[in-house]
Amino acid sequence: MEKFITVDGQDGAKFVQSIEDIYSRAQEIKIETADGYVEVAEELKILKAKQKEITEKRMDMTRPLDTSKKNIMDFFRHPLDLIAKAESFCKNEMVKWNIEQDRLRQIEEDRIQAQAKKDSEKLQKKADLLEEKGDARTAHDLRNEAQAIESSMPTVTDQETKVAGISRKKVWKFKITDESLLSRNWLIPDEKKIGATVRATQGSILIEGVHIYSEDSIASGGR
Repeated sequence: MEKFITVDGQDGAKFVQSIEDIYSRAQEIKIETADGYVEVAEELKILKAKQKEITEKRMDMTRPLDTSKKNIMDFFRHPLDLIAKAESFCKNEMVKWNIEQDRLRQIEEDRIQAQAKKDSEKLQKKADLLEEKGDARTAHDLRNEAQAIESSMPTVTDQETKVAGISRKKVWKFKITDESLLSRNWLIPDEKKIGATVRATQGSILIEGVHIYSEDSIASGGR
């Protein structure tokens, strides 16, 4: 990648090497005296200035690309939005169709199962009458037949319309109706709120279950 980039007329690889040299020197820094601390602080200022310079150069190079990308994204945004909406219309209509077919299938299944139950009850009544008349054997056979109907209720097979490349699936969702009833297993700490409180109060307010501590850092150039 470096060979395709130049920075101020300098080959990209050479530019990166110069920064790697700065990094290598920084790794060797050891502060042993107060004067050494001051020297490192001055070096830090130079690094911050270099960082700003590099960032500005990068932005000079990427800004036109960002503008071009934005223009391209803006151009395609509306067509893609229309396609997404059209896709949604199609899917919604297909979902409605499937739901209606499920409803009709269930109605038909309920109907034939209700009929099967009636048939079973008729056989049971007929068996009772035959048993009263002394025909226990035929009554027994009729009860077995009625029991067979009860134990194997007919169902209606789902005749889903199949289309290659299109599949139907259930998407399980949820809606929280009462947060106070949720157990701790389903809760997460509000780290953003905790962090804001810790920084604002500088640790003067204790938060149960939270260890509050501070770390030293060095700010340079406002950071």
